[in-house]
This record gives sequence, structure tokens and C-alpha cells, in this order.
Amino acid sequence: MFPATVFLNGYEMGGAVIATGGNQVGFVSSYDPETGMASVVYPDRGGEVTDFLPVLAPFGINQGLKKGDAVLVTHLSNNSAAGIIIGGYMPGGEADVWVSVSGSSLVFHDAFGTISLSEIIANCRKG
Repeated sequence: MFPATVFLNGYEMGGAVIATGGNQVGFVSSYDPETGMASVVYPDRGGEVTDFLPVLAPFGINQGLKKGDAVLVTHLSNNSAAGIIIGGYMPGGEADVWVSVSGSSLVFHDAFGTISLSEIIANCRKG
């Protein structure tokens, strides 16, 4: 059912095969915060589950995914079992946390309020 083992940046890849590579929407089956990798289940492909795939970390910031989160995965055309999880999204609803840019400041929002990146850095420097 699964292809031969493939290695990407030293990590063993494998799992569900997407016939021609490309983008696929699925749901996180499991997430390992230590490695920043997750497996994804594709309900529209009979419940196939990938092996662990790397999760894109924009600007070096890890995306904390949870089981059941909807994600977009790009499978590589040279081996469609290998892929990269581009990130999560909120189908039909609002995210619990979101980020905006205000002038030259990066601002994080959630149900408790907002905080800018510069405020976070200042709080960290206070100790």
C-alpha cells in the first residue's frame, strides 16, 4: 500500500501516495512537537495516513498543530509520498489565534486581547 522508503533532509518519508504530487487537504493524525513533524489523514482517499512529514516553519516559528487540525500538504512530484505540510487553516470558522501587521509591528490576537512582538520581546528581556 505504501511506497518504498524515501529520505528528505535525513528524515524517513513515506505514507499515502498522491498520484501526481501536488496539493492535498487533510487532517492532522498526530503531531510531534520535538521534531516539528506530523502525520496527516486523507478522508477522501479512504482514510490513508501519511508517515511523519515536516511542517513548514515560516521565519523559524514552529506551527503548533493538534490532532484533527485541517492542513494543506504539498506532495513532491519526484516522489508523491514525500511532502511538506504548508500549514493549518480554519475551514468554515475563525482561528483561535491570528496574526496581523500594524504599521511595522507584528501583532498577535486571541480571545484575551492583543500583544505585539515588540511587547513580547520587551517582557522577555525584563526576565
